[in-house]
Amino acid sequence: MLKTHQTFAKSASLWTVCLVVSFWLSTRSKPDVNIIENSTGKGILISPELAILPDKLCFIWTSTRDRKLRKFALPDKHRYGLEFHISRKCSHVVLLILLAGDIATNPGPTTGSRETDNSKTSPGLKVLYLNARSLKAFVHPIGDKSVKVCKISLLQQLTYGGNYDVVCVCETWLNNLILSSEILPNYGSIFRCDRADRIGGGVLVAVKTGIQVTRRHDLEPDNTELVVTELMKSNNKPIILYTFYCPPDSKPDVLQQLNYSIQNNPESSRIVLIGDFNLPSVKWSSDQKTPINIGGPAENEIFCDLVDDNFLLQYIFGPTHTAGNKLDLLMCNSPEIVGDVSVLHPETCGFPTDHYIVEFDVKLKFKRAKPIKRRVFDYGKGNFDELRNFLTRYPINVTPTDSINDDWEQWKDTFLTAVRRYIPMRTVKDKNSPPWIDKEVRQLIRKKYKVLKQYRRNKSADRKRKLRSVTQQIKYLIRSKHRGYLAKIKSSFCDNPKLFWSYHKSILYHRTGQSNEITYNGFTAKTAKEKADLFNTYFSSVFHPSSTTCNQTPRTESKENISEITIDVDEVAQFLRALDTSKACGPDGIPARLLQVCALEIAPSI
Repeated sequence: MLKTHQTFAKSASLWTVCLVVSFWLSTRSKPDVNIIENSTGKGILISPELAILPDKLCFIWTSTRDRKLRKFALPDKHRYGLEFHISRKCSHVVLLILLAGDIATNPGPTTGSRETDNSKTSPGLKVLYLNARSLKAFVHPIGDKSVKVCKISLLQQLTYGGNYDVVCVCETWLNNLILSSEILPNYGSIFRCDRADRIGGGVLVAVKTGIQVTRRHDLEPDNTELVVTELMKSNNKPIILYTFYCPPDSKPDVLQQLNYSIQNNPESSRIVLIGDFNLPSVKWSSDQKTPINIGGPAENEIFCDLVDDNFLLQYIFGPTHTAGNKLDLLMCNSPEIVGDVSVLHPETCGFPTDHYIVEFDVKLKFKRAKPIKRRVFDYGKGNFDELRNFLTRYPINVTPTDSINDDWEQWKDTFLTAVRRYIPMRTVKDKNSPPWIDKEVRQLIRKKYKVLKQYRRNKSADRKRKLRSVTQQIKYLIRSKHRGYLAKIKSSFCDNPKLFWSYHKSILYHRTGQSNEITYNGFTAKTAKEKADLFNTYFSSVFHPSSTTCNQTPRTESKENISEITIDVDEVAQFLRALDTSKACGPDGIPARLLQVCALEIAPSI
């Protein structure tokens, strides 16, 4: 009993000392706005750091919801980290004071997180941005004054030559007379915001087939040239991509609406914002990552608030216009996901415009649809003569059963077994690229990125010239291949019009990518459970119980007898030889060409 009393007294004394020290520290530690590193007691060093928390001894993450922390006069949504260097155990009592606010002891992933490490092995997304200054204009290609071409064809050469996953374009100057499928064929999703009242402006975002993307109309304010897309990542945490164009004569309300749109996203959202802001008078910090509010026009102040409120960092260094102004900006609230930013002169890319062209990578894994693989017969390596001889020597004999389906399966298995002996098979997969992008072009594209990696390691003049030379070779090769493909279509139109109509269909009818959302009666379902519930709701709404009354129609009798059906071998062979080999095979999986070539040999068994 005495020992318990002594232990309790010792514990009470310790807590009394802690409370006294806590009260003493709370009266002495007064926050100062101008002090970056503030000492609250011996052995404790507190230093605020914006946005990113490095890997140190201890972390505390907090927001400014705590009223006491607002004495620093920080913005409403300011986030910062507190790094503690603790030398004495008794100083842990300070944490009791800090824990009174809105504090989480686990800040989540940092720059060295597992997700970022995985992105090193993943290609991520290659993004191209440019200000087109009218895609439908006809201009002289750079270095060639003998002919004029449409800028759409130059955009195609630039896009296919760089093998970009996402293409963002400002000032498209398009209208509803230009089809999306004409701009970038083989890009599954193309989103546009065209001006309807006058010429100019416009925003376009094209996403390659296979990447899950959804347009966020709910984040696009009216009277704003903006396209917002949601790119689905592999762990179902999307990237919100903003492509924005601010005309020079626009009102400050446009930037304010953009700010409201970004703030409507959850705080955990990863946002990438790119576009032409037309703010040449904005002053930037020494590292050009954050704007400096020194007064001036109202739009400059609103823009600075936009960047501060949404924790955005800017990644483009130097001017983005040939006149020397910085108009086009690339910003993101997660600095670790954007990398390999390059600002290229339009002459280097072969695309005439007065704005520089920007390319960058989003270093995260994204959901990509796997290419569809199919097993097909390789007719070029097959031996049809031996196949016909085999079927002649060993005709197909089917043992009759009571089921016509079983009889057909016997015939099919026997025929395909014989075919596989003399016609090899190979695996093919669908390619999401135009038919004129062949093996030669792909090899040159791979060579270009190999040279680009070497140039990024050592930006010497020789490597720069080599990179520019390879880039020009790709442009000329794609242009030559495209012209050759069109000439082939023209020359084969009379004998084989299928090639023309296939090209015509790919241009006229744009096939959009599969959406990962479904909507019914104003409700949007994203997850598998929500989709199942939505389908259940729909089917329940259209279901009608069966009627209890049965309307029986009087039975009609026919006195005419059907004559016997006579089929001979020659007639069957004639129909087999008349099959259209350009059509796809039916559900049996037997190509029409095999039935046509072996018509005489298989007609008796059929």
